[in-house]
Amino acid sequence: MMDLDNYQTKLGINPPKLVQRPHVIMCHTPLGEKSLVDKYNAMEAFVLVLGEQGSQTKLAVNYNLQRYITTDEFCGVFPEVTYYVGYEYNKARLTMEKNNFFKRYNLEFPNEDSEEYDAFRKNLAISSIMIWCNVT
Repeated sequence: MMDLDNYQTKLGINPPKLVQRPHVIMCHTPLGEKSLVDKYNAMEAFVLVLGEQGSQTKLAVNYNLQRYITTDEFCGVFPEVTYYVGYEYNKARLTMEKNNFFKRYNLEFPNEDSEEYDAFRKNLAISSIMIWCNVT
């Protein structure tokens, strides 16, 4: 494996280190480490997983992530997050995605106008974002 810092020095590249290595995990290999998955599973917050539609849940289950929310489900819970949600998703799909998330975690609310639902949305925490690209 190439030492990136040494390689950059040889090329005369000295980029600012705004994000240090411990804070960026590249590719899927580190998720094979049980300690990393255990760390995320021990948190009260959810992992937001981004990726090709249909693969997000399969990968989260494969890695044994216990608390995750897909981008589609996130859009169902927070349809106001961006104008794009209203353009890309119809109301039936948003409802389906939201209900899939609620069913997975046995969440029930009287309705979307209830104080319980409002409190859930205000308190939903994301511990990390995992971007899964070109994975089948």
